Amino acid sequence: RESEDTLIPKAEKLAAMIRGRISGADITVEKISSQVGGGALPSEILNGAAVVVHPHNISTGCLEEAMRTSGHPIVVRTADDSVKMDVRTVFEEDFETIAGVLAEILG
Repeated sequence: RESEDTLIPKAEKLAAMIRGRISGADITVEKISSQVGGGALPSEILNGAAVVVHPHNISTGCLEEAMRTSGHPIVVRTADDSVKMDVRTVFEEDFETIAGVLAEILG
């Protein structure tokens, strides 16, 4: 399991790739806490990091839908007028695809 110490640099790397391809959103990294599903670990909390995308010209809901229904579906959380990608659930080899999808949507 990846630690918060490894997830923050991972998120910074993805955020930098996205920033290099788009101008239609503010891109930041923030620490997050995620609850593990049910089963044997119903109340375990995992600390991690997320890339946060705050779009300028479309709503958060429209951005989330466009990402989810793209040719390369990306599932994100929405909160605080932004979409959040938990990098714990993202492979580094997918960073270029994610940046490309966001470039298509946000320009």
